[in-house]
Amino acid sequence: MNALHVDDYLGDLAHGKLERPLERRVRAHVAGCLRCRRSLRHLRNVVSRMPVTLLGREPPPHLLAKHLCEAHGPSRFQELVEPLAELFGLPLTQAQVVLGRADVASEWTREAGGLELLRVLGGGGRASSACLLVRIPFGLAYPLHLHEGDETTLVLQGGCEDSDGDEAFRGDLVFKPQGSSHSLRVLEGPACIAAVCVDAPR
Repeated sequence: MNALHVDDYLGDLAHGKLERPLERRVRAHVAGCLRCRRSLRHLRNVVSRMPVTLLGREPPPHLLAKHLCEAHGPSRFQELVEPLAELFGLPLTQAQVVLGRADVASEWTREAGGLELLRVLGGGGRASSACLLVRIPFGLAYPLHLHEGDETTLVLQGGCEDSDGDEAFRGDLVFKPQGSSHSLRVLEGPACIAAVCVDAPR
């Protein structure tokens, strides 16, 4: 399969509905594509929450709405609460509040070039660090910039590729040391949302 990504087939693969020859080709692609493997894992997580009696047939509208909310609403970040809490030095309850703020339009500040920021007050050892959520829509790029302090990024949604050719997707932690520089672009799909912590220069 020569497609860049196989998003159109992942839902059927997660439900076990692909015909054998196509299933083999899609599985071969997923085995070699980090982005598609992560997307498939997320879909399987959603499918695993559905009652067994509903698999293989259309769910009732109220249940479908509930699961779509879990896939796209605030609870879609549930598995990332702990890593975010660790990154920002926050208790788990505060990390959940931060992730809930990501779906409130008024919490975001639009910067030049379409980049959006949501500032967070770090706790513990991160109290003097710059902690924020960054949202970059598909089609935009973040220009070349120098890291004045160590920067750690946790991808919460979507994916991006930096100028070194490294790709990062949901759940990935990316570390860039003080003095390093890079640019990045958002990969096709939803807006990339990332939690970023920049430590004070040493």
